[in-house]
This record gives sequence, structure tokens and C-alpha cells, in this order.
Amino acid sequence: MDLKSKWLLGLAGGIFALGVGIYRSKNAESPAPLATKASASKSPSHSTGPDPSVISPEAALAYLAADAQADADRAREKLHALVREKFALFRQTSTEDEETQARLNHELLALLTDANAGDLVSFLSAEELSTPLGLAALDRWLKIDAPRALAWVSAQGTIADAQTYVIARRLLEVPGRLDSFVAQLPNTEWKQQFLSTAALEAAGTDTALALKLAQAMSAGDAQTNVVETAVYGWMTKDPMAASQWIAQVTDPALRDRLLAVSVKAIAVTDPDLAAGWLKQAFASEGPFAEAALSVVENWISRDPLKTSAWVAQLPPGRSRDAAIEIVVQKWLSVDPSAAAAWIASLPERQEILARVKDQQEAGATKLLE
Repeated sequence: MDLKSKWLLGLAGGIFALGVGIYRSKNAESPAPLATKASASKSPSHSTGPDPSVISPEAALAYLAADAQADADRAREKLHALVREKFALFRQTSTEDEETQARLNHELLALLTDANAGDLVSFLSAEELSTPLGLAALDRWLKIDAPRALAWVSAQGTIADAQTYVIARRLLEVPGRLDSFVAQLPNTEWKQQFLSTAALEAAGTDTALALKLAQAMSAGDAQTNVVETAVYGWMTKDPMAASQWIAQVTDPALRDRLLAVSVKAIAVTDPDLAAGWLKQAFASEGPFAEAALSVVENWISRDPLKTSAWVAQLPPGRSRDAAIEIVVQKWLSVDPSAAAAWIASLPERQEILARVKDQQEAGATKLLE
């Protein structure tokens, strides 16, 4: 007999002996006298159960498993009672008592383990799931047992924003799992919320994934917001690739909005380049106008002479008026003489000076009040 066979035989014998010992200790108050064949045959009604001396290893293992389950059930009931007690104390605590609330949250979080994360998520109420304990338990469950955690998520009717964020963040760590999870979701309001949350979270690090998730969304403001956010971040990292992608957008209105977002992104680091993009922007009062004002706001503090010259050549309209207002307010506060000379060169100088005077008088009045 080889070493492995001897080891397995010894293990089976140990389990058998343990099962016999537990059975005897749990089912016999005192040692029973040995029965003869004759007495056993004459008194079958006095039998108290299977003879411990002939209990099988399978039965011993089943008994051990049942006993362990009973212990686990008692431990779970104790945990649930403790959680309920601490949440009750938390609700009784004044919102101004931040120290007590922080202590209770710390004590609740200390109860969380890998073994009880899923049980706690299933046990907590909808309100409690949005607490630090609920969110930490959901995050832990998704980390250690994603299939069961996602099955629970799919079975829920509604899920709060904080929980949606936790789910999205975990799934973004495994794109394949994210794809399969999204594919099996019914087209509900929560699916749109989840796609938006996941896409916005991905936008800072993975533009391609963010745009892919956006394409799975229903058309509307939420989808446009995701695309604009992704493009803004993309433009700050790789403006050439982002520009090429924008040029392929077939919806003219969306393309204009994305170009405007791109200008805002560029204006933060290179107002000169952004201004070049916007040379013809003020022909429209659409999204380009807002982008141009963003350029002016970022440019004026760096190069007021170049900014003011650029604003001066803009066509008449509300956007030009707003741009002039930005230059006047910013420039007058740092170089009043240069700002005044620039105002005097503009055709609408009288209107501008009147506005400045009104603002100064209003400010003085406010100081006197």
C-alpha cells in the first residue's frame, strides 16, 4: 500500500471515530449495556436508534455538517441582531452628533467580513444599503463573489445612485464581465442610469469604453452629457485623435456641441489655438458662443492685449457683448488705463462706459448700505 492510500485510510478512520464519539455524546446520557442477540431479538421496541458502533462515515459527516449549519445559523442571527441594534442607535442619534455617528459607523464596518458580505447585503434594508456598511458590504461581495452579487443586483427593482456607482466601479475592473452584465439587463430606467454612471466613471481613463457605453444608451440629454464629458477629457490628452473622431459624427447639432466642448478643453492650456478654432464661431449664437466665452475667460488673465484684440473683431451680437463684458471686468481690475483706452477704441464705447458707471454706482451704494 502506497503512502497516499495509507493517508486516505487514516483520514477515513479519524472521521469515523469522530462521528461515533459525537453520536454517543449527543444521544446517550450513560453507557448502554451490550445487548446479546437473544435480548435484542426479544426487545426490539427498546432500541434508541442506530447502533453507534456501526455508524457509517457518510452519516458522521452529515451529522457534522448539520451541527455546523446550526452553529452558523445562530451566529448569523446574533450578527443580524447586533446590526439592528446599532442601526437603531444610529437613528436615535442627532445628526449634529457626528462623533457618535462616526463611532457607530466604525463599529458596523468592523462587523463586515468576506464570509458575511453577501448575507448582510441581502439582510439590510434599502435605506441601510446606502450607508457606509451597506456600500462596503456590496463592494466586498462584488469583489469576492461577483456572479452571486450580480444575480442579486439583477433581481432588484430599483437601486440607489450610491450603490450603482459601487457596482459600476467594480465592473469596470473587468470589461468582459461588464459587457455580459449590460447585455442581460432589461431596458429599464436603471439600465440607463447604470450605463451613464459607468461611462462617466470610465471617461477619465478609458475614452473608448466610455463612448462604447454611451452608444448603448438611449438617445437624450444623458447620452449627450456622457459623450461630451468623454470628448472633453480625450481632447486634453490626444486632440488630434479626438478631432478626427468628432469629424466623423454625422449629426450636425451633436458635432457642433462636441467641437464647442473641444474648444473649452483646449482653452485651458492653449487659448491661442482655441481662438483660432473659433474665428468664425460668433456667426452663430449656438454652442460655439459659450465656448468662445470660455476661451476669453481663460485667455484674458494670460494675455489681455491679444484677448481684447480678438474680442474687438467679433461680429455684433449678444456673444460679442458678453465677451466685452468679461474683458472689461477682468482688465479694469488689473490695468484700468489700458482697459479704458481699449474701451475708447470700440464703436459701442458709450454703452460700455454707461454700464461700467452703473456697476460702479451700484457697488458704491451697496458699500454704503
